[in-house]
Amino acid sequence: MKKIALCLSLLCASCISSAPIVSVTPANSAQIAVCQTDAKWHNAVVVGDFVIGGATSSLTAVAAGLATDHPDASKDIAIAAAAAGGLTLAGAAIAGLTASNFANSTCSAVVGALPAN
Repeated sequence: MKKIALCLSLLCASCISSAPIVSVTPANSAQIAVCQTDAKWHNAVVVGDFVIGGATSSLTAVAAGLATDHPDASKDIAIAAAAAGGLTLAGAAIAGLTASNFANSTCSAVVGALPAN
């Protein structure tokens, strides 16, 4: 159970909060909408990357285990692991892009974690 909690906390550490921290007005509603969209895309990519990264590790371990007994199957699984690794790399790039968009749109001024009082 502790491992699951640790994994979930690490996963959430790189997610972006999209809760408005200011009152939504006609003047800032467009910025808030853009920031919430950036945060939602970022969070979806981070979660997807987390899942695909785990699948990549599993496929690599399976391919290594089959290397001597079933070389053809091992090769096919290794190719799938390489493809999943490429998806993980693309996901990391997209997550970086969405985080950059979030920062460049000064989103932290209108959405984010609610301040502790």
